[in-house]
Amino acid sequence: MVEYARESADIFDEIFPLVQMHAKEIAYGVTADEPLDIALDTYRALEQAGALCVFTVRSEGRLVGYAIFHLGQSLDRKYIKQAHEGGLFLLPECRGGRTAMRLLEFADAELANLGCNTVLYSSPAANPKFGAMLSRLGYEKVDEVYARRL
Repeated sequence: MVEYARESADIFDEIFPLVQMHAKEIAYGVTADEPLDIALDTYRALEQAGALCVFTVRSEGRLVGYAIFHLGQSLDRKYIKQAHEGGLFLLPECRGGRTAMRLLEFADAELANLGCNTVLYSSPAANPKFGAMLSRLGYEKVDEVYARRL
């Protein structure tokens, strides 16, 4: 049985092994000797301020994925409440089916209930399947992100 839920930032101890796997997959500009150092105090402060949502997916009770969002008001259109995806990961064996789509649909519904009217995802250039899935869910490509490590 697969379950989707909103959980608190206290889950980070449980989520950390998945975050490590995720970091290895998307390690743009990071060298192998740079440790993962998550700002847990910042995540907890954001959650206390109502500016963080953590959604999880569990299979038979086992954590197999997450979606993390930072919530905030648009700075140039204050009537827009935005949710920015700050991390999305599924274990490799859980990809390829409908698990990811259902997680995003669950997150969309929960974020809408919180008053968000815009959800923004970053789609890695190395994973065009993710952008295609977002399109199937009704998302539009509105921007491209460029990065350079200084």
